[in-house]
Amino acid sequence: MKKIVIDIETNAIECWATLKGLKTIHCISILDTATGEMTSYNSQIKGGIDTAFSVIGAADVIIGHNSIGFDWPAMLKMDKEGSLGLDPPFVIDTKIMAKCVYPDLKTDDFKTKRVEPKYAGSHSLKAWGMRLGIHKDSHGETEDWSKWSQEMQEYCEQDVWVTFALYKHLNTKVPNKSVMMLEHDFANAIRNQVETGFPFDNDKAEKLASKLMTRRVELQDELQKLFPPKIVETKTPAGWAVVEGGVTYTAPTKKELKSKLKEAGLKQVLANQADKTGNKSIEVPFNAGSRDQISARLIEAGWKPNAYEGKRPAINEAVLKDINTPASLALLEYLLIQKRLGALAEGRYAWMGMVQNGRIHGDVDSLGAYSGRCTHSKPNLGQIPATRAPYGAECRELFTAPKGKVLVGADASGIELRVLASYLSNWDRGSYAKTIVEGDIHTANQEAAGLSTRDESKKFIYMWLYGAGDAAIGAIVGGGEREGRALKNKFLEKIPAVRSLMNAIDQRVKTQGTIKGLDGRLIPARKAFSALNLLCQSAAAVIMKKALVLFAKRANGYEMHANVHDEVQFSCDADRAEELGELFVDCIKSAGFELNVACPLDGEYKIGNNWKETH
Repeated sequence: MKKIVIDIETNAIECWATLKGLKTIHCISILDTATGEMTSYNSQIKGGIDTAFSVIGAADVIIGHNSIGFDWPAMLKMDKEGSLGLDPPFVIDTKIMAKCVYPDLKTDDFKTKRVEPKYAGSHSLKAWGMRLGIHKDSHGETEDWSKWSQEMQEYCEQDVWVTFALYKHLNTKVPNKSVMMLEHDFANAIRNQVETGFPFDNDKAEKLASKLMTRRVELQDELQKLFPPKIVETKTPAGWAVVEGGVTYTAPTKKELKSKLKEAGLKQVLANQADKTGNKSIEVPFNAGSRDQISARLIEAGWKPNAYEGKRPAINEAVLKDINTPASLALLEYLLIQKRLGALAEGRYAWMGMVQNGRIHGDVDSLGAYSGRCTHSKPNLGQIPATRAPYGAECRELFTAPKGKVLVGADASGIELRVLASYLSNWDRGSYAKTIVEGDIHTANQEAAGLSTRDESKKFIYMWLYGAGDAAIGAIVGGGEREGRALKNKFLEKIPAVRSLMNAIDQRVKTQGTIKGLDGRLIPARKAFSALNLLCQSAAAVIMKKALVLFAKRANGYEMHANVHDEVQFSCDADRAEELGELFVDCIKSAGFELNVACPLDGEYKIGNNWKETH
């Protein structure tokens, strides 16, 4: 089996997600892992890059750092002659390997101090060079990427040596092969999704932005009436006065005072003896975007804060709702509109500013969280407001199917509780899982916790599972910490398997500092009390990753647009929507079977024209 380590250098890229602006590959360096021989190719030699492509295409395995995210798709885009071949090599990405082996790298870096503080937690090749004692120089930070240079070539070769050293280091850690394969397959699918992008209705977005801006102006006017401007004294003198010969001479400034003294035939130096007549005052309008001003005005109106962020009173949606006055509700709406406009039109990565050829290509880090969940950025398509949230429906309508296609949204049904049931089966012989599949789990939880309604039960179980404190849980029944603690204790007494699971997790965290994920990955557990949530969150992520990989292998004729927590959004021809929707649900079920989830998994799908209609 022929394994090679590669790195490429290109011209400057305008957009990493779409490779917009990629015009040329300046050089490629290739290391044969068997012989240790390094060969470099560059654009200065006719056919040099195509020759490198042929060498790469003939290999069985290529190893690179961020090779799935950049090097491989860049080479595919620039391979006009098909030199990479019809049977491409398997791509190993050392960045993905490193994230699997070191999911909580920042903590390790702060302990070992192997890297400069600004690189703590970074999986960049430069950071790994520091950790391995093979430091990369700073050449790439000042390079003129428009043309090839010998220094660029040497920089490329150095990257290959660091990548090879990292690859060998990671293999000494005996990484879990099934985890590695899943994460590589998933990363490939996500790379395709990011490059595909999500169609976005910019015309409708402009109308929504205009509507929100108009409402913001109305609220600003309303808030200025509710919170009139304050008169604030400044440090600037209002004027100057000096008494001479029983006469008082005044002027707004000392310069003008000197002129008056001169006109009166007096010495101008007398102005130096002048006293201030007071300080100027200015009118300061209320700033509805300032949490400090909001809390100060509300306290003046009689509000007594009971929650703090550091030393400052907490000002958030829950607090403003709880105050429940015309002023607090107007503030709540204003802050919400500010948030919506930030995401839509005014923020650094606002949706409207991130559209390329009618699509948004949000970045996804397939191993962004140490639990194994993805993180989303530039823009964050993992935080589109829910349809039921204010202006949520209007926001989701902006994300559409391509012209002539329909959108299919598929998600896992109750995945958090099914995962919990799977872990509980070690103690309850599948009783909790049976209730989920055959009965009504929320009614069962309601009875176990002694709650009045099924809705209270749903709030309770998800808040508890996601680590909510006693006070927050107590608020479900209009109480506080004592009531919340009582609800949790009663629930644990009625379902003893839960306490047994929690005790087992606590013991594991205390003795090993990690918990074992659904597919065998080791997950750093920072706090024992939140480890159950971490375990279930990781398991759900692994299941959805497995489902997406299975779907990518089994399906065709679709475009994937989003993968967010327990749901996906993809488009296809209308006459295939039912088939592909059912297939994804089947992939969720298959993922559970292949991962030995003790509680049967299920899912559902919706078909529509936009994200509002499909979730």
